[in-house]
Amino acid sequence: RIVTMDYQMGIITDKAFVNDVLNRAAEQFTGGALYSDDNIPTGRYDRYSNEYARYVYEAAENVDRKDLMNALEPTLKAQMRTWWDLLSPDGYGYPWGRSLGVISYIDTMEIVAFLGKRPQFRPAPLPDLATASYVAWHSLMQNYQQERHLLNVLGFGRGNYGYINAEREWQQTTAFFGKVAGAHKSLVEALRAEHISSFPARLLLPDVARFEYFRKTPRSAGVWLVRAKEIRFVLPITSGTKPGVSDYLPAPYDLPGFAPPVEQLLPTITPYIELADGRVVVAGDGADEIYPGQDGHSLRAVWHKWALVGGKAGQTIDPGISTEVTWTVQGNTLRRSETISAASPVSVKKLFL
Repeated sequence: RIVTMDYQMGIITDKAFVNDVLNRAAEQFTGGALYSDDNIPTGRYDRYSNEYARYVYEAAENVDRKDLMNALEPTLKAQMRTWWDLLSPDGYGYPWGRSLGVISYIDTMEIVAFLGKRPQFRPAPLPDLATASYVAWHSLMQNYQQERHLLNVLGFGRGNYGYINAEREWQQTTAFFGKVAGAHKSLVEALRAEHISSFPARLLLPDVARFEYFRKTPRSAGVWLVRAKEIRFVLPITSGTKPGVSDYLPAPYDLPGFAPPVEQLLPTITPYIELADGRVVVAGDGADEIYPGQDGHSLRAVWHKWALVGGKAGQTIDPGISTEVTWTVQGNTLRRSETISAASPVSVKKLFL
C-alpha cells in the first residue's frame, strides 16, 4: 500500500518496481488460495487473512491494476462471507488468534467501510452492515476511557499478547482514531449514495452451521462456524504462533461463558499428551483429515501427526499414536469425544486438559 501511494504522489516513479511488489504481495491469491497463510508455510489462518486481502486489493486499486483486482475477487467474496458468519451480536469479528481485543471491533468498522465502497463483495445488505459498524462502535466506546483518552486495552480481565505494552496501548488508541474516522467517512458516503437514511440498532444475524476450508493440502485447515438461537461458537483448525498455544487450538472460541487464556501454553479443551520420553504432543497445527457433517452440526478430525509443544510452528511428529476427535452440537449442547489409538505399544505418561 505504501509503495502504491508513493507512486500516486510521485515519490516513486518506477512502475515496474511497483508492479513487482504488488505481484509478490498477491502471490498467495493469484496462486489459487482463498485465504492467506500469515506465516508461510505453517498454515496460520486468522484475522490477518481478511485484512491482507483488503489491503492488497486497495493497493491494486491505487495503481489501476484491474488484472489483480479481478484475481482478488474470489478471495474477498469468500472471506467476507466467513467474516459475516462468525460475527458476534456486539460487532466482534475474529474470536481466535493474536491481536484481538479492541482490534476485532475496529476490524468490523473497517470491513464495513470497505464493503460500502465495493458492493460486489457484500455478504449482506448495506443497512445490516451499517448496523454491524454501529454496534462495534458502541462496544469500542465501552472500552474507551474518556478521562485518559485511551482505549482500555490493559484493563482488568483483558488478555493481550505479550507485545501489547503501555506504548502499544497508545498505538492501538491512535490507530483507532484514524481507522474509525476513515471508516465512518466511507460508510456515510455509501449510505448517502444509496439513499439509506436508517438501519436497525440491533444486529440480527442469520443462523449458520457450516465448515469453511482455509486449505486442504498439504495439511488441512479450516473453521467450523455455528450460530443459532441456542448456541454460537467458532472452532478453528489451524496453526498458531507456537504449537499448542491457547489461542489457536481446536476449541470453541466465542462460546458465551467460555474464555480461553491468551498466549498461554495450556491445553484449552484440547488435551496435551506427555509421552514417556518427556515430549508433549497436541492434536493441532492443522489436521491430517477433516470430515465436516453434511448438516453442519458435527465435525470429525483425525491426527496421525502431532504438534510438539516447545517445537516449531507447523512442524509435526509421528509419536506412534493417532486420535479421532468428534464434535457434535445439539440444541445448546456442544459435545466433544476423542478416541486415541496406537498401532503398537506406546507409553503415555500423562493426559491433561
